[in-house]
Amino acid sequence: MKIVLGLVEGRHEMPVEDYVLHSVEDVTDIQGIRKAVCASLVDKLGTDIRVTEYGPSLNGIEEDAAHYECSTELHLYITGLTVVALEVVRFCAMNGIPLVAYHYNCESGSYYPQRII
Repeated sequence: MKIVLGLVEGRHEMPVEDYVLHSVEDVTDIQGIRKAVCASLVDKLGTDIRVTEYGPSLNGIEEDAAHYECSTELHLYITGLTVVALEVVRFCAMNGIPLVAYHYNCESGSYYPQRII
């Protein structure tokens, strides 16, 4: 299964019906953006995210960290707000969510994919 989302509503014309965020008030409020991205993606993907095993964390600090997996692939149309895009990548990496980002090609007027996770 896959879900198709735009990053932030109203920034660019995109072939999507839904967005990760509908607006961003302060692009420097990283904690606020992190919470909003997390809440949005848990709402949209939460039932598909599950713990698959326990083991070392990604940064190696924790020895018994939960490892997650998601059966839904996220196809994300990027709008240029890097801080929001990176928070989505962070969330996907931490929750085992397959991620494909789509970037706009000014010359062709179309989007091209980049598999991230």
